[in-house]
Order: sequence, then C-alpha cells, then structure tokens
Amino acid sequence: MIAARNLDWSEFIEGRDHRFEAILDATASGETMEPVARRYGCSLSTISGLKRRFSAELQESFGEDILLEVSRRPEWQSSIRVERERVACRADRRRH
Repeated sequence: MIAARNLDWSEFIEGRDHRFEAILDATASGETMEPVARRYGCSLSTISGLKRRFSAELQESFGEDILLEVSRRPEWQSSIRVERERVACRADRRRH
C-alpha cells in the first residue's frame, strides 16, 4: 500500500509548479508562507491561491478525505502518548 501511494504521489507531483514542493515543505513543518513568497518573488496572496489550487488537485486525485488522512496522527503515536500520560499520572500520584 505504501509503495502504491509513493507511486501515486510521484505521478501527482510530476510536472507541478516549482513552488508546490516549497509550499508543501513549509506547511508540513508548520512554517509561514512568507519565506516561500520571498524566495519565489510572489505575494502571499499568490501563495494562498496556489495552496487552494493544490488542495483541490490533491482532493481530486486522492479523494476528498486526503487532507484529513495525512494530517491525522498515526495510531502508534497515540498509543505512545497515552502510555506517557499514564506514567506521568502515576508519578504525580506518588508525589502527593
């Protein structure tokens, strides 16, 4: 399944606007779009428009729920977080 997604992804990004990867990288790392706009000599409005266009293209290619799917925390991370919280609560109860 992962290999198929990687192939689909490779086909999807092939031939896209050169700003696409920069927008994706900035979005994924939680950065603002200002450095992307400066790097490519365009306005934040242009970047915003590109983000909307790319979002629509992603949804068209991968389904309407793709943005939710990729932003969802993997189940294994949730399990680790729950266990850490459980250990922290036990330690807190021992202190009091």
